[in-house]
Amino acid sequence: MVLMQPPGEPETNVKALQEGWQKIMMPEPVPAAARFRSAILTSGFGMNAI
Repeated sequence: MVLMQPPGEPETNVKALQEGWQKIMMPEPVPAAARFRSAILTSGFGMNAI
């Protein structure tokens, strides 16, 4: 990432930008049980299948 800071603008916290980017681009993994439940609920079977 290249950050161009305009003259006269306050200094940008690059570490905070990188941490924010990491959160968006690499979210924490979802447990397998939650993925399975989500797949069941969105497949049309609803709560009766669980």
